Amino acid sequence: MRKVKWAFFLVGLFFIQATKAETVESLIESNSLEAKLTGKKIGIYLGSFDPIHYGHESVALKVLAENLCDYLIIYPAWGNNPTKKRIPVQLRLKMIEPIFANHPRILTTKLSPYALQDTLTVIKNGKNQQTSNARQFQHVSPRFKNSEFIAIVGSDLANKIDRKYKENKKISNSPSNTIATFMGGMKIPYALNNSAFGDTAICPATSFIVAMRAGESIKGLNGYIDERPIAGVIYNEKTNKLSSTHLKKMLKSNNSISHITTPSVSDFIREKHLYQ
Repeated sequence: MRKVKWAFFLVGLFFIQATKAETVESLIESNSLEAKLTGKKIGIYLGSFDPIHYGHESVALKVLAENLCDYLIIYPAWGNNPTKKRIPVQLRLKMIEPIFANHPRILTTKLSPYALQDTLTVIKNGKNQQTSNARQFQHVSPRFKNSEFIAIVGSDLANKIDRKYKENKKISNSPSNTIATFMGGMKIPYALNNSAFGDTAICPATSFIVAMRAGESIKGLNGYIDERPIAGVIYNEKTNKLSSTHLKKMLKSNNSISHITTPSVSDFIREKHLYQ
């Protein structure tokens, strides 16, 4: 695990390259997706991003500045979660896309979880496997040769994933590769395309990058999340206290959010009258 220096973040934050924004879809259209991702470490940064703020940006840029990944896919969750009451994913994407439009190593996509998994993976060995509760499912593996997926998660989610995995393993007493877990390689059934499960099963991650949040610790993980290694840890004391929840509270109180998110996001929120 490696700490990422603040200087690297500053370089990434102000790096601008005059190029057309790339998306997964644009690479498919130009028949360059395979060439771009073959042999690469592909970070999957899944989150609500409701809305995206400077803390999220910091994590994305630091992951690339430290070369923990070659490319990063920023992916807002599609799954319906009644308790979180997210705004539609299409609106969250409109806030995300302009922020990274000129970054050559960050990709966005409008593809659903099922479609994105189908684009980036193939059925592993063409075989079904049986879970601990006797249901059949298929495993997937990277579509492009020598590529691998790395999941970027917050420290709170890291602890939750590991705890849930250990609970399930203890109850089922089954081999680890038959327990469905976060980005563990299970093929998404089409019926669950727009569910929370679809979001968390997009790609088979071989390792994790953990973004630390204020007041949390991952010492108890001992360098692993559900038996997969933690490849890097992101620290940023200037942004680790930021949250989308706090941002929305600021909006409801008619307070400025200029210190929390970019002007483009702030303008979009006010233009669309979001989070009122």
